[in-house]
This record gives sequence, C-alpha cells and structure tokens, in this order.
Amino acid sequence: MSTDRWYRIGRGLLAVGLCLAGCGGTVTFFNPSFINAFQGGYYPITPGPEAAFVLVRVVNETADPADFIVTIERMVIVEDGDGNPQYDDDGNLLTTKELQTVRLRTFPVALANDIGVLFPCAESPVIRIGLGENLLAGEPAAFIYEDYNPQTGVVGGGYGVAAEGLNTLSYFAASGPNFVCGDTVVFRMFTSTASGSAGNVKFQAFLQPGSEQPGVFAGPSTFVNYAQFLQSQVREDNP
Repeated sequence: MSTDRWYRIGRGLLAVGLCLAGCGGTVTFFNPSFINAFQGGYYPITPGPEAAFVLVRVVNETADPADFIVTIERMVIVEDGDGNPQYDDDGNLLTTKELQTVRLRTFPVALANDIGVLFPCAESPVIRIGLGENLLAGEPAAFIYEDYNPQTGVVGGGYGVAAEGLNTLSYFAASGPNFVCGDTVVFRMFTSTASGSAGNVKFQAFLQPGSEQPGVFAGPSTFVNYAQFLQSQVREDNP
C-alpha cells in the first residue's frame, strides 16, 4: 500500500463516473461529470474528513474492456423483524459482517477507463476493501472481454483474471488501517509481460488519504454536497 502521488499529479483533468452503493445493494448512477479531479485542487478527489464515504476508483489501462469486481465488507447492526437493534446478554450491541459487491465496467478509451463507486461508512463501517466477490486469494478480480465492438459498445465472451499478489485492504491490519472513512482507494489494472497471469494482466492498489484533503476548493465540495443531499432526502421521507 502506498500513497498514489503519481496518480494525483499525472492525470491532470479526470472525469470520474460515480455510483452510490448503499445499504440493501441499491446502486444509483449519476452524471460522470459530477466528480472531477483537477490539478491544483479545483474539485476534491477524496471524500475527506467532512463526508462519510469511502470512494473506490478502478482504472483500466489494458487494451480491452473489463469489469472490475469490487467488494467491501462492512460491519452492520443485527436487527429484529421490526428493525430494532439487538443486544447480547451483557447489553452489548450485536453486529455481523456483510459483503457487498459491485461490478464496474470499463472501456479502453479516455474517461471510460476510469470509474468509481461511493460507499457510505458512517452507520455501517467499511472494514475491508478488495477485488473478487468473496475477497479470497485466487478468485477472479476482474473479467476481461475479448470480443468488443468499439462502434456499438457491445462486448462478448472473455475470461476472469485474479489479482495475484494484491492483498485485500483492511481497517484492522496489524500495522495499522490500510484505509479509513474519507479515503479514496484506487485499483489499477495494466498489462505487464512479467505478470505471468492470463492476458499478462497485473493489478496495483493505491491510497489517496482523506486526511490530506484541502479544506477549500475553487469548485464545489462535491462529496459534502452529495452527503447533504442524501440527508435532505431522508428528512423528506421521514417528516
């Protein structure tokens, strides 16, 4: 795990397709121009300390379309049939671990090769982030499509590839948290003849710490604005 200095400086202007993955598996997509990273801090590139999200971005630098299989594990409160939290005999709140998987499709053209998913992390803390449906070593981390028509965007058959040597990121890592709420995690997939994997594909993970986020931006503080929008929706649904 290393801080992605290269990614932050070298990409310049970057439009990120973003979707919200909330409790219950609901995924809502919105305009790719909603989040932009601009050299000089025009827009935020991490949720930062003011917005309770973890942003996971995936970057496809191969020549083929691919689905990244992004999975998080979160700690959720055990509830009864009426939605009331449950406690053990000592009065401790009961929690359980749940996996949530989102497949992010990328294409080998500018902007379409970079997309993200936003996970809320306030009420249900995110404790692990990785690639693969079960966060297990050796399982497919991405599915690469071999049959692709760039004119129509239609994809055909392909194969899965594992993220060899890429460990799942954990909040409870022995050396300290690999990420915290407010950070951005970036998974990069690229071609390397030294990888020895199917399609000569290799993966890397980078961290953009929310703690290093500037406090003021020339443009809107998009993550904070979106958090406020979600809170307003909750208030409207529960008068």
